[in-house]
Amino acid sequence: SFYSVFTHTYPDETALLLAEAARVLAPTGFVFADCFTSPLVFRASGSRYAVEVNRDHLLRLAALAGLSAELVDEKPWVG
Repeated sequence: SFYSVFTHTYPDETALLLAEAARVLAPTGFVFADCFTSPLVFRASGSRYAVEVNRDHLLRLAALAGLSAELVDEKPWVG
């Protein structure tokens, strides 16, 4: 579980974490993570306090790690 991890990591770090998770996951394993996404950012924006990523870019990072991503829930950011 990556609860409150990807909300504080930059895309390059997220990619490394996803690759490592894919490497150690059992064949039926899964990763559960939360993140802040925005269609208004190209790749990512923000600071360690709150990193927003472009959702399509995040999905590409998951695919590059050999993972498929699925949206479980979506809520607006209220600051």
